[in-house]
Amino acid sequence: MNKYSLNGAWKLVTVKNSDYEALCGTLTPDDLIGISFDIIDATVPGNLEIDLVRAGKLADPFYADNHKKRDCEYMHAIYYKDFEYDGSVVSPSLVFEGLDTVADIYLNGQLIASTENMLIPHEIDLKGRLKVGENRLTVHIKPAVIEARKYPLPLYAGAAKYNLESVQIRKAPHMYGWDIMPRIVSLGIWRPVYLKENLPDRITGFYCYTRSCNEKRADLMFLCNTKISRDECLEYTIEVKGKCGESEFSYTSALYHTDHIHRIVVNDPKLWWPKNAGEQPLYDVAVTLKRGEEVLDVYKTRMGIRTVELDRTSTVKANGEGRFRFIVNGKPIFLMGTNWVPVDALHSRDAKRLPAILPMLNDLNCNVIRIWGGNVYEDDILYDFCDENGILIWQDFMMACGLYPQDDRMCQMLRTEAAAVVRRLRQHPSILLWAGDNEVDQFAYCVAFRRNPNDNILTRQILPAVIRDEDPARPYLPSSPFIDGECFGKDPGMFSEQHLWGPRDYFKSTYYSKNIAHFASEMGYHGCPEPASIYKFISGEKAWPWQQNEDWIIHCSNPAKEGPWTYRIKLMADQIRELFGFVPEKI
Repeated sequence: MNKYSLNGAWKLVTVKNSDYEALCGTLTPDDLIGISFDIIDATVPGNLEIDLVRAGKLADPFYADNHKKRDCEYMHAIYYKDFEYDGSVVSPSLVFEGLDTVADIYLNGQLIASTENMLIPHEIDLKGRLKVGENRLTVHIKPAVIEARKYPLPLYAGAAKYNLESVQIRKAPHMYGWDIMPRIVSLGIWRPVYLKENLPDRITGFYCYTRSCNEKRADLMFLCNTKISRDECLEYTIEVKGKCGESEFSYTSALYHTDHIHRIVVNDPKLWWPKNAGEQPLYDVAVTLKRGEEVLDVYKTRMGIRTVELDRTSTVKANGEGRFRFIVNGKPIFLMGTNWVPVDALHSRDAKRLPAILPMLNDLNCNVIRIWGGNVYEDDILYDFCDENGILIWQDFMMACGLYPQDDRMCQMLRTEAAAVVRRLRQHPSILLWAGDNEVDQFAYCVAFRRNPNDNILTRQILPAVIRDEDPARPYLPSSPFIDGECFGKDPGMFSEQHLWGPRDYFKSTYYSKNIAHFASEMGYHGCPEPASIYKFISGEKAWPWQQNEDWIIHCSNPAKEGPWTYRIKLMADQIRELFGFVPEKI
């Protein structure tokens, strides 16, 4: 498959929403490029704020109280790029791997697509639309907080009052303000964009999973999806070859239908194990589509042979009797890990930051991470690293700490999103479990509304249907913590899986040591930053003392003046006293 990159230098026009609404009835985005609004240089992948800071139009949003001004939340951003097309890409489509968030896409002045999901790629067929020679691609990204106002909040839905709009738009929840992140409701073309070649005969999808395995034999099942240009399928053959050292498997068959399913038995397989339980052998797999002896397309991937099961009881008895454990290749695995939260508030920078961060997982001896549901679905580099290092991944879908609308629009958006995410990630042996969300069950049941979380259509109907269809060999939990019918009405302290926030006193106190949960899928404890890091967002004269310090209140992080997180500043001082016996008098 050939790709023609459209990354790099773009141009950007920004328009305040009030100005845009005064003009939108008569002007197109391309019209706006030609009038008096400022045009600045932009970089793709990128975010609006990064381009504005570079152009001297915006102060660093991370410094002092700059992010509180929220000017960018009400901006329309019109990105455009002129590029030459030589006709060399066959049957081209346009791919945005990440477009944040509500956008109209124009090619040579014609609207070709609209999107409203930051979290998944968008592919647009360009057959017959591209000109040989110069083309202009224009992307009009609308302010998410304004777009959310189109959808009145139903009584069922809800969130904290300072981020209610987050439940209406498919965007990283943390961007609306969180206890660990500032409120920066960004926008931009945040992942690569390119033209993709679509061969007339091609492999459109492949997935191979392990039905059962032991050291002597593995039973695999694969699905291969193809698109062909001829009427007769039997003109084509499909070949699958896998190799890991001396262990190999292969399969060849005529193509009886554009979708092909087959079972493969591997003798003496090399099994993939989590860290501390064994090695992480990965099979290089090549799938070849042929017509006669002509190779039409080759799809390459890696896979690990392993099974995973979740063995759980919903609750734990007072004597500790109960279970919440994962079994890999028939063996219970003791899991030690951490939650994976956003590596940057502006996600176009994630990919460059990951190589320096990921080795810390090995330094900590993690064999599992939980990709938290207020985040984004991470870059491929993270999933590849975890495959290679035996680090399992508990993968949340991106919903957190709110009640999401249950209407047809949201159901369809989540169904599309989940299918795209599962197809993208399911070949990774590191993926341990799919979880519907972060604390939505708990929010419904314990925090806000005293509702039965088992009425949630999104996590009880939509997501499990996608998992059934796309990845039936992996376990699924509707929420974390999951409150099923047995848990409903009971003390959360009896649940087998819990989030342990509690008092944050001594880390070996009875709150932690006497807790009867069998799995702590989240907990919070302060880590003090390096003073040099603090000076990057608080000036030296305002860095100390911490008491009654407005800059500390802004950065604790507190998404609103009346927000709930200010108590954590004193809590950090208390935790230092717990560990070291004193509260420091200087930074």
